[in-house]
Amino acid sequence: MGNGILDTELVFSQPAQLRMSAEARASLLAAERLAGRAGSEIVGAEHLLLALIDPPSIPLRLLFANLRIDLADIVARLKTHIAKPDAANVAVVGFDDEVMRTLERAAGEATRADDATIDSRHLLLALLALPGTLAASLLYVAGVSDGAIRKQMKLRGRTATAEPGLRSLLRAIQVSPIFLAIAGVMLLSRTLLAIVPHFTGMRALITTFIISGWVVQLRVHEFGHAAAAYLEGDERVAS
Repeated sequence: MGNGILDTELVFSQPAQLRMSAEARASLLAAERLAGRAGSEIVGAEHLLLALIDPPSIPLRLLFANLRIDLADIVARLKTHIAKPDAANVAVVGFDDEVMRTLERAAGEATRADDATIDSRHLLLALLALPGTLAASLLYVAGVSDGAIRKQMKLRGRTATAEPGLRSLLRAIQVSPIFLAIAGVMLLSRTLLAIVPHFTGMRALITTFIISGWVVQLRVHEFGHAAAAYLEGDERVAS
């Protein structure tokens, strides 16, 4: 106990090169907020599980979809268990023993799989290994087991913390209708400029082409940053 959230990478033994993935760290910070709002100074396993599945990261979302697990009941029961309506928001000072063991085991999972980072799937496997806890019980009752998770990972041909690859990136892309509309305006204005080089509204058409083209290139530029971050393991950019 007493280990701050920001010191997560120092509270359990791990190889120097092993680090939390961005989405796993985000889940720990979300668990901290959940605990604080519930009036608890210590993050428990239930806080961590709720942070992992509400909403789930892309790896867990795909995993639960493949297992046909409905998370709604688990989320509802966790919220009921954690909720303390009259509790005042407090500052969180650390993890309880169950979460500490979860972090240790998650690090071991990543080390055995020879992965560079610890991600949400490692944390989920580690939570399942906490016998007698509400978190593990809810997962098992819903049909989430250690063997089922590992089987799905094997079927997908990926280790527990394989960084999202190009195919995963392509599945995560959602093109905005607004972007398509702006791109359409750019193409239309460029086409009209090529077909009708001299007419009364030339200046307005040129202005339209320049502004829409600038917006398109800006969005493509920002997408490049997001895609690079996703391929490095930060899956929050796909939200």
